[in-house]
Amino acid sequence: MTGFWTNTARSAVAGLAFCAAAFSSAQAQDASSDILKNVLDRGVVRVGECMGLAPFGTYNANNEPEGYDIDIANELGATLGVKVEIVNVDPAARIPSLETGKVDVVFCDTTRTLDRLKRVAFTDTYDVTGTVILSNKETPVNSLEELNGKTVAIAKGTPYADVVKKSAPDAEVIAFNSPADIITAVKQGQAAAAIENSAFLNYMAKSDPSLHVTSESVIELYYNSFAIPQGQPNWLAYLNEFIFQLNTSGKNKELYKKWFGVEPPFALNPQF
Repeated sequence: MTGFWTNTARSAVAGLAFCAAAFSSAQAQDASSDILKNVLDRGVVRVGECMGLAPFGTYNANNEPEGYDIDIANELGATLGVKVEIVNVDPAARIPSLETGKVDVVFCDTTRTLDRLKRVAFTDTYDVTGTVILSNKETPVNSLEELNGKTVAIAKGTPYADVVKKSAPDAEVIAFNSPADIITAVKQGQAAAAIENSAFLNYMAKSDPSLHVTSESVIELYYNSFAIPQGQPNWLAYLNEFIFQLNTSGKNKELYKKWFGVEPPFALNPQF
């Protein structure tokens, strides 16, 4: 019997040692994949931004990134005490850029949706936009129904194709690589209209009197957040606190007015 208990005890100890080693290995793996820790160790936060989406993100005459999102990224970098690297991504590449580890966070006026939550995680809301239709002033389009039988430009990776088809089933929807491309499509006659978020299209129309936009949002409001890889509780908590302080300090409102010329038109929290 003594030998039996000795062997059993040895097996138990060996099993505990194996479990402890596995736990330590898992802890080490978790630590190495903690984005917040990696950003602090690296001294750089990599922010994905759609650089054709003025005034959220664009390049100035010196080819330097600037815009509303860029200012927010710089605020984030300052709180972290790290440098900011802006990584230009097309709308369709936002989620893949997170999944492949190309960036640590995506701004890019990204709307939180249940479908996207299957692949990424979202922070609290930092910006709310409506959706408007842009067209040439000489041939204005003022409703989704008027898109029927017309060619409509959207940016790849956005949900507007379904929006258009629901109200205008005979519309032809063409997807372009970037929001800037849909403006060019309308100007050059490749499309009769374009549909995108209200902040971007209103900004573009203000700089070009030949363009027309609908006066109000043609669909429900979009609540936009930062997107990050799933399974990052520390990073998510940090970013949510950053957004909370950005809003309560008034800094977010200040930056919005700087770039859009008005205070944020929509409340960050929906009224139910």
